Amino acid sequence: MRIFTILLWLIGIALMLGLVVIQGFGKVAEALVQSGWGLLAMVAYSVIPFSASAICWWILLGAAGRPSFVSVCWIRWVGTSANSLLPVAQVGGELLRVRLASLRGSRSSEAGASVIVDVTLAIASQSIFVILGIAFFIYYYGFGETAHAAIGGISLFLLCVMGFYIAQRWGMFSRLAQRIEKIVKVANWQSVTGGAKALDTALDKLYQKKRDLFYAVFWRMMGVFLGTGQILIGLHFLGHPIGIIEAIMLESMTHAVRNAVFFIPGALGVQEGGFMVLGTALGLGPETGLALALLVRARTLLFGIPALLLWQIVESQQLLRTRSN
Repeated sequence: MRIFTILLWLIGIALMLGLVVIQGFGKVAEALVQSGWGLLAMVAYSVIPFSASAICWWILLGAAGRPSFVSVCWIRWVGTSANSLLPVAQVGGELLRVRLASLRGSRSSEAGASVIVDVTLAIASQSIFVILGIAFFIYYYGFGETAHAAIGGISLFLLCVMGFYIAQRWGMFSRLAQRIEKIVKVANWQSVTGGAKALDTALDKLYQKKRDLFYAVFWRMMGVFLGTGQILIGLHFLGHPIGIIEAIMLESMTHAVRNAVFFIPGALGVQEGGFMVLGTALGLGPETGLALALLVRARTLLFGIPALLLWQIVESQQLLRTRSN
């Protein structure tokens, strides 16, 4: 599975480079040079929507035993960066969050439940945002092939989201562990089933906290909508300023593309192609769409690499402490 993920990662890089070659390296480079300080402005701005999503997870962790807000921001920074930059198929970053939160005082079951609910709310919020973007696109540009494909994709995606939520409320982890126990005979399997039951119990308790869920959803939605700012900043510095409605269309469709190809690390290549198609549809031109996509990709690198380096330092310190004990 890991080899397959790495292979997809390499294919994505090749696809991204191929798009640059097709559009013309000179044109794309010229557009990027024109952006000037745009990249640094996008990196600085990304702290705002990131903080909103961190507040969402901080609320879900609950008051008892949760890490400080600064620690939660750091853990989320590491998890988001791992999902964006490493070949972990959007799963490794969430497992990292559970591990790091547990090391900082949260119970494993409660940390796991908070991450699962956070991911569920993220997907639901992005789905609402995508629906809004599709509605704007249809209103301004009518029912075209792009709109039909987007509607079909989001409909299927919403069914998956509902299925994931229902499975959580149905106690999917303990049920899955019990089914596996009947097939695989492992001496210490009780610890696995017990952990699965604890996770299901923590999920059930978390979904009963309606007030916390309301505030968590609010901050999650804020984070998604504030993410549109990077599109506005990027295109402003590229010399193609657009309005908030057009920015919502672009950002929402890129959310749809990333979620549709979650198995490709960082949606490499596919995200760039999506920006080109949507940029053309909005009258920006494919080269501008690609330049914007590369700015977004560079912003992800500049924002994420420091987090991964700090994480490696922390893991090394943890390993040294374990060996010394």
